[in-house]
Amino acid sequence: GSDIEPQPHFEARFGMGSFRMVDAAKRSDFLAEKQRVKPVVTLASPPCKKFSTVDLKKRSTAEDMIALTRDTCEGSGGLYAIENVKGAAKELKDHAVLLYGSYFGLHVDR
Repeated sequence: GSDIEPQPHFEARFGMGSFRMVDAAKRSDFLAEKQRVKPVVTLASPPCKKFSTVDLKKRSTAEDMIALTRDTCEGSGGLYAIENVKGAAKELKDHAVLLYGSYFGLHVDR
């Protein structure tokens, strides 16, 4: 796994060395990490604050990184999935498939 922030719970669950800090917004860093781990599927989760219903007054200054994330995943080849909140659906391409947490036994709807 990788993220721009430390994720100690990830390593606790999957073992030491299973997590690295990577800025996936930097295409070269993303591609280097993908080459290192050779994933079968890339799972990406760009920030959701801009599209969250929690921010009803739309005060979030969070950057919209969905297009960047999608373009980077598509450009790197292979399968990918982007996780985000329902409010981000309009940012997806026409061929995107929406999946909900309840499909997988989760008690979340995003």
